[in-house]
This record gives sequence, C-alpha cells and structure tokens, in this order.
Amino acid sequence: MEEKKILIRWNSTYELGHKEIDTQHQKLVDIINDFYNAFATAQAHNKIGDIIGELVNYTIFHFTAEEEIFKNSSYPQTDEHIKTHKLFVDKLKVYHQEVKDGNMTTTYDLMTFLRDWLIQHIMGTDKTYLAYIKLG
Repeated sequence: MEEKKILIRWNSTYELGHKEIDTQHQKLVDIINDFYNAFATAQAHNKIGDIIGELVNYTIFHFTAEEEIFKNSSYPQTDEHIKTHKLFVDKLKVYHQEVKDGNMTTTYDLMTFLRDWLIQHIMGTDKTYLAYIKLG
C-alpha cells in the first residue's frame, strides 16, 4: 500500500495545552493532509471538493468552539481574533467554490494558504489567548 502524502506533520510544538482545542487543531491538520494526499495522488476532482467542504464545516465548528472559550474569558483581542476567523472561512469558501467550478489550479494555492495560515495562526494568534483562558 502506498504511503499517505503529508503536508503538515503534527508535533508537540503546535499544542496550546488546551485539550479540546489541541484535538480540534489535530483534526484540522488531518483534513488538510487528506486534501493534500488527494491532490498529490491525483484523486478524483469531486473527492477534493468533498474534502474542502469537510474542511469548511469543521473549521466553522472549531472557530465556534474557540469563540465560546473567548466569551468566558478576559481575552482583550476577542473581536480581532473573531474577524480573523471570519476572513479565513470566507476565503476558504471562495476556494471551495472555485474547485467546485472546476478550477483545479486553485488547489495548489489553497494547500499553500492552508499550511501557512494554520501554522501561523496556531503558533502566533492562538497563543495570544492562552494567558486569558482556563486550560483544560
């Protein structure tokens, strides 16, 4: 059996110390890796579209969970962080529509965007709220 292609290899430096959020971040990495694997192994166009759809839905679920945590904290950058989430979801939806419309050149741009954004978001933006929330 062929080895699965990996775009992002999860490691402990990505962990925030909040069990629920870390688990959700790992799931996002898994979906991104499924997308990358489908792309790298030239799998059917519709499979890639389905994976991006799953990514959109799971991202919304994850961001909603993070935003609930913010509501119960004194995190001063809540509004900016939520705006960042919205911009990401909006951009992801545009990519999804482009792929559904048959623009497969979008997939490479999307992979690069996802890898860079997720790592920068977890390692940068998400770490800013750690001092304001209860780790669990």
